[in-house]
Amino acid sequence: MSDNSLANRNSVGNKRTHPDDLNDMENNKKVKHEQQTPSKVIHIRQLPHDANEAEVKALGLPFGRVTNMLLMKNKSQAFLELQDVDSAKTMINYYTYVSPTVRNTPVFLQFSQHQELRTNNQNRDVDQQNGGSADSGRQSGRVLKVIVSNIIYPVTIEVLQQVFQRCGDLQKIVTFIRNDQYHALIQYSNPKEAAAAKTLFDHQNIYNGCNTLHVEFSKMTELVVKYNNDKMRDFTKPDRQSLDPMNAQIQAIQAQMNPGMLPVPGSFPPQLFPQGLNLGGGFPGMMGNVSPGSNMNFGQQMMGHHHHGMGSRHGSVLLVSNLTEEEITCDDLFILFGHYGDVQRVKILFNKKDTALIQFADPSQASTALQNLNNITLYGQEMRVSRSKHDNVNMPKAEDEGKELTKDYSNSPLHRFKKPGSKNFQNIFQPIRTLHLSNIPESVSEEELQEMFSENGSISNFRFFPKDRRMALMQMSSVEEAIVCLIKLHNKKLNESSHLRVSFAKNEMQ
Repeated sequence: MSDNSLANRNSVGNKRTHPDDLNDMENNKKVKHEQQTPSKVIHIRQLPHDANEAEVKALGLPFGRVTNMLLMKNKSQAFLELQDVDSAKTMINYYTYVSPTVRNTPVFLQFSQHQELRTNNQNRDVDQQNGGSADSGRQSGRVLKVIVSNIIYPVTIEVLQQVFQRCGDLQKIVTFIRNDQYHALIQYSNPKEAAAAKTLFDHQNIYNGCNTLHVEFSKMTELVVKYNNDKMRDFTKPDRQSLDPMNAQIQAIQAQMNPGMLPVPGSFPPQLFPQGLNLGGGFPGMMGNVSPGSNMNFGQQMMGHHHHGMGSRHGSVLLVSNLTEEEITCDDLFILFGHYGDVQRVKILFNKKDTALIQFADPSQASTALQNLNNITLYGQEMRVSRSKHDNVNMPKAEDEGKELTKDYSNSPLHRFKKPGSKNFQNIFQPIRTLHLSNIPESVSEEELQEMFSENGSISNFRFFPKDRRMALMQMSSVEEAIVCLIKLHNKKLNESSHLRVSFAKNEMQ
């Protein structure tokens, strides 16, 4: 039997199901009972045509070393060889519970009939080029700049090492605080490993729902580490502190915590991972004294455990200035800043209407909004976001002039993060031209959606999700137009029972 025919029978992936996909659901049930011969080679199908090797490789990196791969763009397929069969088994098992995606597109995995991947020298040369720099077009060195936002649990060199060593040999790490944000510079032994780490870890959470990584290439080519301490580390020096590599099973259990890549400190001792992990969803990894069903805000619950987090030294209020006062409203700011946290109150200053105060549910959410929204252009002006000296936004009295410029949203049904463990924690991305649309009724056509969005800018690309027409990607011609579309169209009523949900996508449409 060929890999193609096997793929049609033994695919895993796309956890989300649609009522129209009942036949697929039945087929998937049969698949679980079919016997596959395990192999360290994984066959990947239905890749997006613009997928590159680093993105495909990233599917396997959390489970062990990727020893070889073959990307066949013309067939939208790839083969990924892991270091051993156990690593491949763990990968297949993991993606039975979690939908594998590349560029926001669901892909399908199964064991290959090949027990090893043999590629000729030409393919190896292609792998060297594509995996290195040619294919991604974004590789520029072996040093990464990492900013950690939405910090709830301490960030240390050891934590960063646990995460980033999955992609290769770490040479040096330097950490520092700048503009109230935790920064780290991470140097790999070669650019290929750095490129894989950027692809795999950008916008991922170290822990479930918090400690979000923002990864880009640094302009630095070599880090200087004078001493090994808790702020910097040179792993090439003899006195370095070693960290035993985690085996494939523990790596996969940590991967199952995604959007948290590591178990929450103090929870799930390693020896209990296989038995203690809850694969049924919810909020895995929380400490025993926090109830997942609690109505108390998660950030507020965790403040007592918040040692290195920037939010522990600041309040929940942001000062937003250089707004276009003729255009901006409280509702606009609520929708935009609500993409990064639950906004409680918004106050546009009566005597300075290009400035506003925005209060969040907790300091960590304010930090995330500041990180993502400072210096973006809105209505033609570059918005400035900074910390406010105020601890909260007071509601005006009935007789106060300009009282309509302050609004309370504490009971708004539009809060994205009120429920602990919400999947919205996985979808916190910086503003880009591409928007993710969801909750689209079957009755709404592509033409109707494009007509709505074209009122606020020019559309450069659009497509429905191939397996779920209730979701789509809409790309505008500029980031500013995408921001305005999110403000104007999030929660727009499409029919009697459906309101459109709009978020920034993780990646741009190609």
